[in-house]
Amino acid sequence: MISILIPTYNDDCSALVAELRQQMQAVDVECEVIVADDCSTDTTAMAANSAACAAPGCRYVRSETNMGPARLRNRLAEEARGDYLLFLDSDAMPCGTAFLAGYAAALLPGGVVCGGFAYKPLAEFEVCPIRYKYGIRVESEPLERRRRRPYASFKGVNFCAHRSVFDKVRFDETIHFGYEDAYFGLMLKEAAIPVRHIDNPVWHLSRDGSEAYLDKVRRAVRAVSQHIGLMRSQVRLLRYYTAIRRLRLDGLGARLFEISRRRVEANLTGDDPSLRLFAFYKLGYLCSIMRGRGQGGAR
Repeated sequence: MISILIPTYNDDCSALVAELRQQMQAVDVECEVIVADDCSTDTTAMAANSAACAAPGCRYVRSETNMGPARLRNRLAEEARGDYLLFLDSDAMPCGTAFLAGYAAALLPGGVVCGGFAYKPLAEFEVCPIRYKYGIRVESEPLERRRRRPYASFKGVNFCAHRSVFDKVRFDETIHFGYEDAYFGLMLKEAAIPVRHIDNPVWHLSRDGSEAYLDKVRRAVRAVSQHIGLMRSQVRLLRYYTAIRRLRLDGLGARLFEISRRRVEANLTGDDPSLRLFAFYKLGYLCSIMRGRGQGGAR
């Protein structure tokens, strides 16, 4: 059995559930869909997801407290009945009608299969130019590159793991907001768990506006700033920070960030955001955080 596991928070993923149910009819492997709600506050999204999961082969579970993405994924793995655990973000959608068939043909006992993700044309990506530009130029890697660096290219948006993987590696519940999958990829490498990349993508349909996306970025940087020693090898931002700190330029980086923050944010929330300014923004914000801690807090 393939258990299709969808963590969600304030997001209507009923269309994703409907598409998966339709594709389940075309594969020979038994499947189930589980949507896990992380104590959402959006009652409309909750009602839509609960109704979608009332269909046969689907389940809806809701946490009474906010767990965070890592703990919620671990809970989904515990809830699943299948031997294979297919994790999908709630703002994803299969790019083709043979998505489930693609995974059914590529199941890897004892390992992980990653399908990748893509973005629709900008005209169809309505809300957030910086999210789109960063996603399409940086995050969404072609298959050849993913295969050259299988562990570093691991992303939690779309992957299928054999159940035995979770007997050895689980999502670190102290790491949140986007970097939990980077650390999971590192743990897969250290445990010598095979990772195979295939061409079986989902559309990443982020629904955040630019302000909301920047808020998520800041939360992610704050979260990963607690794990610099642990995550440096897997996260480029932390390698850059470590380099400028060795050069004793981190204080300058923090001051430049604080002086220019409003102007940079105006660019990043505009119609033509700069990826160079985005990189500076994340690094400068990290420098500012660490200066505020007196360089403490890393492990």
